[in-house]
Amino acid sequence: MKRLFCLMIFSLQLIGATWSPPVVISAEGGFQPNVEFDSRGNAVAIWGTNTMPFTLQGASLPFQGVWSAPAPLSVNFFGSYDLAVTPEGNAVAVWEEALPGPVFSIHSASFIDGVWKPSITIKDPSGVISQTITVGVDDHGNAVAVWLDSANIIYWAALPAGDTSWTLPIILAMGTSPQVDVAPDGTAIAVWVNAVNQIDAAILPLGGGMWVHFNTISPLALTASLPAIEIDPNGNAVAIWLISTNLIQSSMLVSGATLWTNLQNIPTLTPPLTADLALDSHGNAIVAWQKTSDLVQSSTLPFGGAWTAPEVIANAGFFPEVAVDHHGNAVVVYSTGGLLYSSTRIVGGTWTEAILLSNPATPTVSGAVAVDLYGNALVVFSPFLSGPTQSRSLFHPSARIRSDRAFLRPAIRR
Repeated sequence: MKRLFCLMIFSLQLIGATWSPPVVISAEGGFQPNVEFDSRGNAVAIWGTNTMPFTLQGASLPFQGVWSAPAPLSVNFFGSYDLAVTPEGNAVAVWEEALPGPVFSIHSASFIDGVWKPSITIKDPSGVISQTITVGVDDHGNAVAVWLDSANIIYWAALPAGDTSWTLPIILAMGTSPQVDVAPDGTAIAVWVNAVNQIDAAILPLGGGMWVHFNTISPLALTASLPAIEIDPNGNAVAIWLISTNLIQSSMLVSGATLWTNLQNIPTLTPPLTADLALDSHGNAIVAWQKTSDLVQSSTLPFGGAWTAPEVIANAGFFPEVAVDHHGNAVVVYSTGGLLYSSTRIVGGTWTEAILLSNPATPTVSGAVAVDLYGNALVVFSPFLSGPTQSRSLFHPSARIRSDRAFLRPAIRR
């Protein structure tokens, strides 16, 4: 069984712009791609291959350029992995490896000045499996990784910019589903589900060896799950999580503050299954989610305000992923019926009709999306091919030139 990685480029700011034809990134099959932009429209992507031995690969796409050849980051990767990109285009990838024993370790590789550096170890090999590995990076390249082990212990480690070794792993908390993001100034914020199914949060100052300001940010009477966090270029954070009583909830941590505020409900009417969060450069948030009825909806949150009434993106869809540009113009991708679709939404407008991205002859179940500051979107996806026969296509994308390079804007990371 093989899958084929493809790329599409779209500009939200060009009237009448359409998705480009697919471009092959890797002839090898793969899954679970992750893609990020820097502040100048250059992209970095990682993905896992599904051929033995399993490898984690990375590639980069300069603005208006072509994809680099895939670089093997790991030949023994296993389970979870994540990617974070700085405004200058450097990146940190983290992943777990499995070796005979069985023993499991966590590693990282840095993408610096257009080159992937050799991998370094975050956690030494042991018999403990790690899960939900997540990483964030600040404007200067300081990275923080957080992960969960099989005993429901959450660990963390840091990689100062320019260093070649991570700090020793330290216990952060007991819980599940950890997520971390790092503000431009290096302040890290983590959220997770605690032992009684509420959402906890903590702050790690830049250069600090200890997390501080531990808070439970979800209501104690409700069961919460699957938190997510994003930080805008000014250091303001928004966290969301799912509530079993047909709600998505959110809270906000203003830059420099220690207490979370503005607890909000998004009424989803039926229990949400998955949700994805994105912030624009001004701290305005958007969430796209899938309901148990497979309806895909979204809502937006003006900075410090209230969530809007849900908008329907699609009557049926799975695994929606959303990204926004500097202004909050959004693109969402989702799958339905084995096909990958996209819709776009200009600020103040409504979602466009669905656009088919994948080839109907090759079923596709998920894709990764990123949008740069200027409204150019990038989707990386892998058609799911059954049987020994595989189809490959190589197309040259039509260039979409961003129209407002005359001014610089803060970086935003998805």
